[in-house]
Amino acid sequence: MIPLKSAERAKIDEIVEQVKQEYQKTVHQIRWELDRDWSGDWSLYFRVVMKDSATRGKRLFKTTTLVEDALRQRIHPLELDLFCYFRFRSKSEQAELREPAWK
Repeated sequence: MIPLKSAERAKIDEIVEQVKQEYQKTVHQIRWELDRDWSGDWSLYFRVVMKDSATRGKRLFKTTTLVEDALRQRIHPLELDLFCYFRFRSKSEQAELREPAWK
């Protein structure tokens, strides 16, 4: 059984949109899904597409850390018995790879 109610899913959608707006200078989009991880535990998977300018030099680490922290602190995944996994890529990388799950 999937551990999230529709209200919890709506709240995660709202938080994701808030974080995206908060970091709009560096974040192009954020997608998420609920799925089981390698051990069978339910987990939140986040796919974050960064603006190309945010992926250069020291900015990348700082921005990815801020986005991860913002999502974790607002969603409280451990209270929902969920783990979080994050993947980041640049907008130009996504344009080249064209993976539908990242659109």
